[in-house]
Amino acid sequence: LAEVDGEAVIMGDHECAEHASILFVRSTAAPIQSAGIVNMGKVCTLEQCLQMHQDVLHSLASVGQPLSTQRLTQVQTSIFHRYGFASSASGAAAMLHALDRYVCNAEI
Repeated sequence: LAEVDGEAVIMGDHECAEHASILFVRSTAAPIQSAGIVNMGKVCTLEQCLQMHQDVLHSLASVGQPLSTQRLTQVQTSIFHRYGFASSASGAAAMLHALDRYVCNAEI
């Protein structure tokens, strides 16, 4: 949305975002699917979402190793499996989809 003469106006896709007063971005990509079945309908409660964040932070802090891609992958795999998601791109998509409803929640 851009502001023109004090009113909000919808901008076209071709217009420059630097003129926007509010910018909404959404993915239009098709859901990622792997050879396995991904439950994109999985729902996480707010408590599970908060616990998942805590588990990630705890896992990263608990090991005195420097943060590396390998360490992040290990933590991701562990957390994904604990909460019922596959440790793949489709699992990450399913997890993000399950957490979409909390995107504007101040606690998160």
